[in-house]
Amino acid sequence: MKKFIIMAIVALSAVFNAHAEAGDMSIAPQISFATKNSLFGVGAQVQFDIDDHFRLAPDFFFFIKNKGKTAYSADVNLHYVIPKGNFAFYPIAGVAYHRYKFEMIDDEGEKYDEKHDRIGGNIGIGAQYEIDEIMQLFAEERFQLMKSVSQSVTVLGVRFVF
Repeated sequence: MKKFIIMAIVALSAVFNAHAEAGDMSIAPQISFATKNSLFGVGAQVQFDIDDHFRLAPDFFFFIKNKGKTAYSADVNLHYVIPKGNFAFYPIAGVAYHRYKFEMIDDEGEKYDEKHDRIGGNIGIGAQYEIDEIMQLFAEERFQLMKSVSQSVTVLGVRFVF
């Protein structure tokens, strides 16, 4: 499943990159905080402008281990950008895939791992501030709806447009 999602993101990237013009694509390093398991994450987002308002934004996060729990996620979101001068706001909707790993100790003191894969949806809001033609600061708040791990995720990043 992980390989399928990564390949889908790469394929979408190739398709949209083939049709991109200057300013149609951006890359953003980002950090996040997921509330369900109190995990901090680091990741990257690639954005492809579809037209003046819509953009496709796949991203990937690796969540840093906390109390034996770690995770990674791959999301593909659609943004509807509403510009207001140097600011822009955008509703977010998309799909999410997460893999959670828990390191546990059984009754005999032996360590073992328990893994859970979850597919769900994202809904949220984002805001960005354009510093110049190639750099933007952004913040997003997403609510992820998934079986037994629905959570809020806060994302902060810097977007580089090219």
